Amino acid sequence: MLAQLEAQEELLAGQIMFTTLANWVEDIVWVNDCEGRLLFINEAWVELTGLSLLQTAEFGWLKVIHPDEIQGLLDARVEQFENGVPFERTYRVLTREGTYVQLSARTVPLKDSHGKIVRWFGMAIVDDGKDD
Repeated sequence: MLAQLEAQEELLAGQIMFTTLANWVEDIVWVNDCEGRLLFINEAWVELTGLSLLQTAEFGWLKVIHPDEIQGLLDARVEQFENGVPFERTYRVLTREGTYVQLSARTVPLKDSHGKIVRWFGMAIVDDGKDD
């Protein structure tokens, strides 16, 4: 029983550490389950779009994707989840201020010891067109 409690505490500490780190970075970070359901999205997304995790889940994120890019983005997402391949794409997102910004996004799979995908980790940066 004590070992189980310690394992639960360690898992909770890891979740807190991940959430803290993900919300600390300025880039957008998210996690999907193996089927693409949104499990986590950081505060950078909320600040950019005004959409919460609940509003973003179940394809709610499509509300802020530029209409010209929705179908291509959905097609690429289907390929990603069906074939288990990383995803890289640039697309426009509507901000809470009502203007579009371009995001450069990438997702990669996390696989278990048997090679089965258990999570997808994603990250997107606002592409302002400036070279640093």
